[in-house]
Amino acid sequence: AAEHKFMEFIVKYNKSYGTIEEFKFRFDQFVKMDTVIETHNNTPSSYVLAHNKFSDYTDSEFERML
Repeated sequence: AAEHKFMEFIVKYNKSYGTIEEFKFRFDQFVKMDTVIETHNNTPSSYVLAHNKFSDYTDSEFERML
């Protein structure tokens, strides 16, 4: 299921990775974020989380953009 979600993410956000190592690294980052999203969305909350174009970024990569 995670592989399918990741492939949909790649297509939706027009992502491409230069090496298989980067592909695997970004997949791992995506899976970590997917776990955060699913965990949050399965608890009572006033908001829902979802994937966006940054779902394959590390925390430090995302923080550098702020």
